[in-house]
Amino acid sequence: MILQFPTKIPYHSRQAMINIDSQNSEIVKLQQEIRVLKRKIRALDSQVQHNKATLAAKSAVNNLAEAQKEKAERNISLLLDNSPDIILLFDSDERLSHASRAFLKACNIEHIGLINAHTYGQIFDDFLPFFDKKELHTLILQSIKSNKILQLNKIIPFPGHPQKNLYIIYIIPMLNCNGLQQGLMLLFHDLSEMARARDKAEKANNAKREFLANMSHEIRTPMNAILGMLQLIQSPELPPLPTIQADYAQKAELSARTLLRILNDILDFSKIEAGQLDVETIEFSLDNVIKQIKDTFELEMKSKNLTLTINVPNFLPKTLMGDPLRLAQILLNLINNSIKFTEKGGITLNIEPQVPNKGQIEIIFRITDTGIGMTEKQLSRIFIPFNQTDSSITRRFGGTGLGLTICQMLVRLMGGDIKCHSKPGVGTTFIFSVNFQLSQNDDCSLQISKQPLIIHKFKDVNPILLVEDNELNQLVATRFLERFGLTVEVAGNGLEALRMLDGPTQYSLVLMDLQMPMMDGITATREIRKRERYNSLPVIAMTAHAMIGDREKSLKAGMNDHLVKPIDVKNLNDIVLKWIRNNDDFSI
Repeated sequence: MILQFPTKIPYHSRQAMINIDSQNSEIVKLQQEIRVLKRKIRALDSQVQHNKATLAAKSAVNNLAEAQKEKAERNISLLLDNSPDIILLFDSDERLSHASRAFLKACNIEHIGLINAHTYGQIFDDFLPFFDKKELHTLILQSIKSNKILQLNKIIPFPGHPQKNLYIIYIIPMLNCNGLQQGLMLLFHDLSEMARARDKAEKANNAKREFLANMSHEIRTPMNAILGMLQLIQSPELPPLPTIQADYAQKAELSARTLLRILNDILDFSKIEAGQLDVETIEFSLDNVIKQIKDTFELEMKSKNLTLTINVPNFLPKTLMGDPLRLAQILLNLINNSIKFTEKGGITLNIEPQVPNKGQIEIIFRITDTGIGMTEKQLSRIFIPFNQTDSSITRRFGGTGLGLTICQMLVRLMGGDIKCHSKPGVGTTFIFSVNFQLSQNDDCSLQISKQPLIIHKFKDVNPILLVEDNELNQLVATRFLERFGLTVEVAGNGLEALRMLDGPTQYSLVLMDLQMPMMDGITATREIRKRERYNSLPVIAMTAHAMIGDREKSLKAGMNDHLVKPIDVKNLNDIVLKWIRNNDDFSI
C-alpha cells in the first residue's frame, strides 16, 4: 500500500517548527556565552591564585626584610654596646635614640631609660656639667648643615673615670638612602688609652735596649781581656810559643772572635730593626777589604783543611766610594756560613764588575762552597730571622740564625739584592750585587798581598793616663801601650783620674772607660773640660758601650774619639798615633 503525504504543511505546524529552530539557536548562543563565561572564570581564578601567590611572596619578603632589619638593628646595638668607644645616637629631632654601654659606664648611669629622649644639650648639662660644650655645639650645627663628618680633640671629665682623658670626638651625620638626614652620631675615642699603650710599648723597647746594652757591656768587658791576653801571648816581643801551645792560642782567639761576631750580629739586627743603622759613602780600597777577608779566615781554613780562593779580574777599580765596613761584614758572614757547612773542598769568592754607567759600577760577588747544600724548602727560609734550616742544625753547627738576615738587610740598604742557589750534597752559592760610585782616584791594578802588622813605636812622649776599673783590662791596655813604647799610669775611676790630672804629671792622652764606680767616664770628661789647662788634652773613650748613640754621648761630653772593646792592638795603635800626632811633637 502506498502512503501519500500532503504536499502542503499546515500553517500552524510550520509556525511551530520556526519557533523550535529559534529556540535551538538561542540555546546554542547561551551555550557559547556559558563557555566564554567559564573561560573568564578560569582566567579570573588564575589571576586570583597569582595575586594570592604574589601577596604571599610580598608578605614573605616583608617578613624577611623585617627580620633582617631587626637582626641588623640588634647587630648594630650589639656593636655599639660592645664598642670601647663612647657612642651616642640622636634622631632627626636631636633626641637620644641610643647610648652605648661605654657612655652609661662613663657617666655612672644605671639604665638607658633614665636618659631616653634627652637632647645632647640636656645630656651634657645633666652628666657633664664641667664640660664646655660651646665648641662642640658649634661643630654639630656645622656638621648638620654641611652633611660632613667633623672632629674635635677635647679633654673630658667623665664622672665614671678616675682621671681626665683626651678624646677625639667625631660628629657624624646619619643619612638615609635618599641622602636625607635622619639623625646624628657622636663618637668619643679615648686617645689617652692609645698614649698609654704607646708609652707601654716605648717602655718595653727601652727595656729591650737597656738589656742589649747591658748584655753588650758585660760580654765585651771580659772579651776584651780574653782577646787582649791572647794577642799579648802571641806578640813577637815574647819568646815564640811551642807549636802545640801556639795552635791552642790561635784556636782560642778564633773562638773568641766568633763569639764577638755573634754579639755584633745581635746588636746590628736590633739597629736594623729599629731603622737606626745607616750605610756611609767613603772612599775605600777594595784591596784592603779582600785582604781583611783572607786574614780573618786564614787560621780557620787551615784548621779545617779547606781552601779559600778569591778570583779578581785584572781590571777592577781599586778605589771605590761606598761602605767598606758593611761590605766586609756581608762577605765575612757569607764566607763564615760557607765554612761552617763545608767539611771538605773549599770556598770560592768570585768578584765580577759590570760595565760602569754614569759614574757608578755594579759589582757582583759570588760565594760558592762544596758543603752539604740545602733543599728547596730550606732555601725558602734562610733569610727569616732566628731561623735555622733544620732543628738539628742548631745542635750540629750552631749559630743564631741572624747572619743571613743581616746580610740581606745590609745588601738592600746598599741598593743591591741577594739570592741563593743550592743542591743537597753538592754545595751552595750566594750571589749579591752592590752599586758603588767610582772614585776619581781609580787604580785598576789590584793585587792581593798579605802585609805584616805594622806597629808604630813612640819616643819622647808624655805618659798616657789609662782610666779603667777592671784589673785585667788595665793589664791588657797597659801591655799594648808599652809595646808602642809608651809610659802608662793607671787610674781606677774618674775621681782618681781627676786627682792625677791635677798633679805634676803632664799627660799626652787619656784613655777613658765609661762605666766605673765613684765617677763614670762621662762625668770625669766634663770635669776635665772645665779645667782650662786640659781644654786641648785628647780624651778617648775606650769602652764596652757599643749601642746606638753611645759614640755621640762620648763626643758630646767632650771626648775626642770612641774606641769600642774588645780592643784590637792595631786599632789602638792607630788611634793613639792619630791624636798624639795632632797634639804633641814626638818622634816615631
